[in-house]
Amino acid sequence: MNVENMTIKLKEAISAADRIATQHGNPTIEVEHLFVALLSQKEGVAAPLFDSLRIPKEQVLKEATTLIERLPKTYGGARGSISYALNDLFTASEKEMEKFKDEFLSAEHVLLAMVESKQVLGSY
Repeated sequence: MNVENMTIKLKEAISAADRIATQHGNPTIEVEHLFVALLSQKEGVAAPLFDSLRIPKEQVLKEATTLIERLPKTYGGARGSISYALNDLFTASEKEMEKFKDEFLSAEHVLLAMVESKQVLGSY
């Protein structure tokens, strides 16, 4: 995962995912954290996508937050490491980027990798 090849919006989403993990006491940043961050992002691509599909964003956020609340918690330990599942998602996202011959990894690539994954949120 090369942070230098990420768009600003994706970097912002990862930073937001880290804050979400910290707020919930989770020891690692998980796919669910990044999903919530992407869906909550102002001027991002995820919210308009859900709106165009007529999927209620607020309900999806509520359910994803419930999944986050079920994740393991830690108190007083180091935080901010990326989980194996999230690392795998970034690897798949980079493959999406290569398919499109894009120079930068973006939220769009991450969302495509999420959709194409055999995993569902909450089962990573």
